[in-house]
Amino acid sequence: MSDSKWRKFADLVREPRFNIQQVVWKFVYTDKEIRSRLNWLQDNGEDTFEVGPFFYKEVEWVEIPQVGFNHGDEKVPTRHWQQDVPAFREALCALGEFEVFATDRGLRVIGYR
Repeated sequence: MSDSKWRKFADLVREPRFNIQQVVWKFVYTDKEIRSRLNWLQDNGEDTFEVGPFFYKEVEWVEIPQVGFNHGDEKVPTRHWQQDVPAFREALCALGEFEVFATDRGLRVIGYR
């Protein structure tokens, strides 16, 4: 996915109406998935305490989970929050052509194949 599409994605994901505070990242150079809070987004990549700065071309995919939770609260449902994935998907598809598909957790946006 191009940097301009990533910027459109980043602008949309920050909109408060979707309540998206957390995503799951998968980078091309590792098999590890990283669940992180969205602290702030830069022009060329995300910067979070969990991930650190990176280039968009390093993102294999990013997933928006239906349910967010803080580290350590995985088994405490009262500390979970809902993220409006259906509304986000609709808005994202209206914004442009993104490669997306539903998963058991939520919505996956493909960055690199």
